[in-house]
Amino acid sequence: MARAIAGLDAALAARLSPLSAARPVAAGRATEALFEEMSRLNNELSTAQRALAKANAELAASNEQKNRLMGMLAHDLRSPLQVIAGFAELLEDRVAGRLDATERSCLERIRESSLFMRHLVEDALSLASLEAGRLRLTRQPVDLALLARRNVAMNAVLAEGKGVAIALEAEEGLPQAMLDSGKTEQVMNNLLSNAIKFSHRGGRVRVGVAAGAEGWQRLSVADEGRGMSEAERARLFQPFTRSGTLGTAGEGTVGLGLYICRTIVEGHGGRIQVDSAPGAGATFTVELPVRGPAEA
Repeated sequence: MARAIAGLDAALAARLSPLSAARPVAAGRATEALFEEMSRLNNELSTAQRALAKANAELAASNEQKNRLMGMLAHDLRSPLQVIAGFAELLEDRVAGRLDATERSCLERIRESSLFMRHLVEDALSLASLEAGRLRLTRQPVDLALLARRNVAMNAVLAEGKGVAIALEAEEGLPQAMLDSGKTEQVMNNLLSNAIKFSHRGGRVRVGVAAGAEGWQRLSVADEGRGMSEAERARLFQPFTRSGTLGTAGEGTVGLGLYICRTIVEGHGGRIQVDSAPGAGATFTVELPVRGPAEA
């Protein structure tokens, strides 16, 4: 029996011997193939990375050219638009009593359209600066309530033309805040003109200025328009975002105003948010710090 087992072991060993010898060779070939595949993939990755870097550089150059073009066009459009709006207001003041209803309506259309175009130009200029990383804030003491009163007066004619009332509630005795006056007014104008745009005839827009938490002031603009869904609110402050609905008088938008508002407010270290529901109007709230970053 022992001899039989020994013979069986010898036979089995003889059969396995070639397989054992082949294993190192096969493993070596597999390793070599693996390294070759890894080298090929690394080369492809390097090529893709170089192509991506080139595409990014071309995209950055194209974006810079676009910003320069937008800036030049906006600057060139601003002056003639101001002239058109100025002469329209002058005509309205001087000859309003001698115009019939149709003529007055045409003159009002000229004035409103030039105002709308001027807002678009200002937004285009702001976008070009923001995308180029050039948001510069010139902070100075600003009376937020006074700024709101001035902005309400500026938009009064637009509101009257749509039959919309504007109510301003400004808390008395607020301290001046260290803000960029021009850019803060741009935020107010965007919010107020939007509120008028989406208000129905006979509606009311409420503007409020009050103290917020300690060291903060709060601006609010509320309308009684169609409101917004949760999905619309989620993308509202992104550039070129439009709700898909025109204003109540058919006014359009390019979807830049609220993006610019958010950027300006956050540049001040502030916050902007919206509270709205379908059919319930919209309330935009802006919170701004009273002191600048160096004073905080």
